[in-house]
Amino acid sequence: MTTNVCKGCSGNVIIKKEEVDRILSKHLPDNLIVSDEVYKNRLEACQDCPSFVYGTTCSYSGCLVEYRAKFTSKNCPNPAGAKW
Repeated sequence: MTTNVCKGCSGNVIIKKEEVDRILSKHLPDNLIVSDEVYKNRLEACQDCPSFVYGTTCSYSGCLVEYRAKFTSKNCPNPAGAKW
């Protein structure tokens, strides 16, 4: 039986949409975030990746993809080659 518990912290890895929206609602300086178009393209690449799990998380980095994709300083952590 598969569980949805993080091996490192024993917490549930399923994050509700409301919680993701709350995290993303924090004001970020414009020079630190990508444009809406770049953000959309990054999310599409993540959603097509087999390492996109639970509808929110990158299994390579453990990050919420909607959060990681926002930042100009972040990239795709895929060890086979970044998708964005």
